[in-house]
Amino acid sequence: MKKELITCDVIQDLLPLYEDECCSEESKKIVENHLKECESCRKKSQLFAKNMPKLNDEEDVAEVKAIKKGAGKIKRIRAIGIAALVLAILVACIAIPVQNYRNGQGLPFESSKELNIAKEFLCALEDRDYEMAYTYFDIKGNYNNLILHQTEEVSPEGFKKITENGFEWYDKVCKEAFIENMLAAEAMDEMVASFAGCNIQKLDDEWQMDFEAKTTSGQDIVVNFIVSENGISSFSHDIDSTIGYDMFGNSVLDEKLEVKSICLDRFYRMPTINETIIGLLYEGTDFKWQKLFE
Repeated sequence: MKKELITCDVIQDLLPLYEDECCSEESKKIVENHLKECESCRKKSQLFAKNMPKLNDEEDVAEVKAIKKGAGKIKRIRAIGIAALVLAILVACIAIPVQNYRNGQGLPFESSKELNIAKEFLCALEDRDYEMAYTYFDIKGNYNNLILHQTEEVSPEGFKKITENGFEWYDKVCKEAFIENMLAAEAMDEMVASFAGCNIQKLDDEWQMDFEAKTTSGQDIVVNFIVSENGISSFSHDIDSTIGYDMFGNSVLDEKLEVKSICLDRFYRMPTINETIIGLLYEGTDFKWQKLFE
């Protein structure tokens, strides 16, 4: 494989196998050489390694040994090249559940890249590295969808301004809004402090992932994502404010938690939902977009 073909996407696809030590020696060298030169991939590798599950029992150790044994056999298949090796390793690993989540179901291996994106995003929030966290959003995909699918509800003038300003301006505005939101959540003592298991559901070519998390104030929340191989396309949160049920079976809600949830809605959301972009899209229309930012 020529050096110029080893892109960051290829390296990041290999990271789970590299960290699990079930890739070939040649693939390992390629990853390590790339990490020496690429700061972005090096940071993602460190975040991934930090969040690797610990082996707590003999069953876990046996699973890893089985993976490595399968990988060892694959190493001997040299003629088909590194690309085929990687594919074969992936196939070998599919048969063994790498990690169990709280619902007792094994991790769908095909979702590993998307799962890593969500986990590394949350690790970046834990580390208060909001610039790194922002890189996991699929802002380019959002922008392209906006340009390709203009709706009648948006302002033609505002839409024109956004298209004329271009993607670099759009990306800059979204990044600044996201960092401002995260700093505000941090100031309120409601930044993600830790996260645990998640539920995963397939949605066409994307995955819905709901992580149990705790904020720095000790508040339990659920962080919701929709993730594709290109990045995060939806980001929100939930707080369970139900404290009981009335005689008719209707939920009785904790008013304080309801208020907190509404407050956090302003921060735990996609960077594309910001006053500059939304203001332009709906300027002069009947949509009361200002309420999103009150």
